[in-house]
Amino acid sequence: MEGVFKSTDGGGTWSAAGLTGAYIPALVLDPTPPGTIYAAGYPGVFKSTDGGGTWETTGLTEAYISALAIDPGPPRTIYAAGYAAGSFSVFKSTDGGMTWSAVGVAAVYALAITDQTMPTTLYAGGDGVFKSTDSGNTWSATGLTEFVSDLAIDPKTPSTLYAGGDGVFKSTDSGNTWSAVNAGLSRAYGAADVEALVIDPTAPRTIYAGGDGVFKSTDGGMTWRVAKPHCDSDCDGDGKVTVGELIMMVDIALGTMPLAACEVADMNGDQRITIDEILTAVNNALNDCQ
Repeated sequence: MEGVFKSTDGGGTWSAAGLTGAYIPALVLDPTPPGTIYAAGYPGVFKSTDGGGTWETTGLTEAYISALAIDPGPPRTIYAAGYAAGSFSVFKSTDGGMTWSAVGVAAVYALAITDQTMPTTLYAGGDGVFKSTDSGNTWSATGLTEFVSDLAIDPKTPSTLYAGGDGVFKSTDSGNTWSAVNAGLSRAYGAADVEALVIDPTAPRTIYAGGDGVFKSTDGGMTWRVAKPHCDSDCDGDGKVTVGELIMMVDIALGTMPLAACEVADMNGDQRITIDEILTAVNNALNDCQ
């Protein structure tokens, strides 16, 4: 995509937010201070401190960058993967992008940091998945050697990782072992090509995979289906709310069924189902999620 685009209404509408003409495949938002964004691609890494109103170059220029990751805790440490200064590498900045240094691992297309409890643990995807436990200073291969174009880490269980490439691979032991999870994620000649993975932060068993179409899993990647427009309280991802799902929500609210049975119904992420959420689900059922 050329340039950066911004939505302030949950994706309903979009407007250009600068860097017109620049190829930008990667964006990360600095959690603090608000409004600080890093964008990367060709020709390098750019920074905005006003929500995309204006942009400035960082110390990594004349580069092609395919992935970004940001340390969730201060000081603001940023990682960028791509080609710069005559070599492929992961590059690291500890001063908000002013200066950068190469920290190894060639030909990387995806980066992911666990969470603020373990910000020194970093994963890189390319010809396999590599792991660093010391903020990128040293790296080791994990158990996956397949080509990887994106990575996602479960925000509630950081030992669970997903890798996208020729299908989706999952690890539940911090990358030591991996298994393919492609049921329903298929095309005529094999697993779908997956270029992007996103985990629902409030319901991490819900995952979206993009590439040859958009697919959705609500059971931690065990099964997939073609994604339909989002509908709150659609427990099985089929684009509608059924009577059975409404009964399930009531059971969760009463404590007779675990929240994991329909995490997407917990619309505000407070780990419970409220009467307001049940009423919203009833409205969705009556109006076909419109």
